[in-house]
Amino acid sequence: MAIVQAAADRRARSFRFGDFELRLDSGELLRSGAAVKLQPRPAKVLEILAGQAGDVVPREEIRRAVWGDETYVDFDLALNFCILQVRRALGDSAARPRFVATIPRRGYRFLAPVEVVGRGAGPPVAGQTAAPRRPHGRWRPALAGAGALTLLLTALGLGARLGRHLPPGLAAPVQGSPAQQLYLEGQYLAALGEIDQAKTSFEEAAILDPQSPTVFAALAQVQLGTGRPAREVLATAATAERRALELDPRNFVAHVDRGQRLFEYEYDWRGAEGEFRRAVQLDGRSAEGHFGLALVLAARGRHDEALEEANRAVALEPERRLAINPAWFYYLARRDDEAIDQARRTIELAFAAARGAAFPKPGFQRAYWTLILAELAKGDAQAAFAAARDEARAMAIHSPASLVDFWACAKRDPANADPANLGFAVVAAIELGELDHALDLLARQCKERSGSGIPFLQVNPLYDPLRGLPGFAELLRCAKLADVAPAPARSGRQIRAR
Repeated sequence: MAIVQAAADRRARSFRFGDFELRLDSGELLRSGAAVKLQPRPAKVLEILAGQAGDVVPREEIRRAVWGDETYVDFDLALNFCILQVRRALGDSAARPRFVATIPRRGYRFLAPVEVVGRGAGPPVAGQTAAPRRPHGRWRPALAGAGALTLLLTALGLGARLGRHLPPGLAAPVQGSPAQQLYLEGQYLAALGEIDQAKTSFEEAAILDPQSPTVFAALAQVQLGTGRPAREVLATAATAERRALELDPRNFVAHVDRGQRLFEYEYDWRGAEGEFRRAVQLDGRSAEGHFGLALVLAARGRHDEALEEANRAVALEPERRLAINPAWFYYLARRDDEAIDQARRTIELAFAAARGAAFPKPGFQRAYWTLILAELAKGDAQAAFAAARDEARAMAIHSPASLVDFWACAKRDPANADPANLGFAVVAAIELGELDHALDLLARQCKERSGSGIPFLQVNPLYDPLRGLPGFAELLRCAKLADVAPAPARSGRQIRAR
């Protein structure tokens, strides 16, 4: 189809096609004058396709135009998500397209005639045509500088877990089917932390393709690792995980899901270790499997094995270092110098990757707090305070006047009252010397089966001041950890408001 243009020497103000108008200055999409919801990136993709109506626009060209050459995103998921949103906004169908057609292994073609309305021009000149236009300088990257942030969000995924990605070698729903589009949308939304929306997408995909183990494994995974109480996640997660394994007993993602459920919610340490080992056996390059196994081994006090698995996970997917946080495994092993070195290296890499963009709070905060706690374990309160100030500066929050101020701010942070973030509140309570309050928070977590700190009660140096207090033994029984020997506490470790 040829593009009908107002005047070749005038900049376009908007594109019109069918009942729609896409305004190029604002990215707004209108239908018969009424606004249609469309996010900025999908709107940019629509602009590119409509601007070359009738031509096949390669996927790589879209990548350069929207994401630029210097960013690193999961482009396939991102573009599939954008195309899905464009089709939804236009009321279009991949099976019977009126506007956007998929050209397999090449790209996309915009099918409808497009009327180009010039800025400041009169009515379009009917019948005047021009060759399809190619993007030039005005196709600036829509999210310049944000690609690395998307990578970090993907790495974080939900809570402290690794990102959601299409497992290699596992069959997703049929290519191009509505179920696959929903599955890909769910993966992308989960990577951005949009948990409820991702869950809805996976549930819809499961309805359309009830024989896909990959969809059910993804549905289970999006529920787990959030730190939410068991009552909010287990019904859906356990059912989806079991269905995935019924359909394909060799689905390693479903085995990771089961291992995570047993570890974080059931406190079944032996069962969790078996599931993570099975996942690694099925796919030795599963970073998620190695990471899950590292968590179980660390919680059981087998630190050398845990470090081996954690470092293997980093080697397999180094871009997810922030999520794995290898420094924390060294801290649990009470190897403070190495914990400090690893934490600083992780933070440096996060800065280099983000390039000035905002940091994803949970993972970045964990890396900094690991550094702070390791410095305190060595007795260097000055270095710990310097790290606290650096974190506050990086997160653009109140600059603490002291470590007491730092922990007090964390205690007051409304986000840390959420069940998913109680671990941060526990740290602040202990470091402020509020040990009874810390025990109460931990008891709540154990009772609700929420948060990720409970499995590490016997090995985490942070909890040394709580050992021997009334209630801690009951806490260990709640977590089924009474048989795990605690690591020897550091002599002279003073927990007080610093």
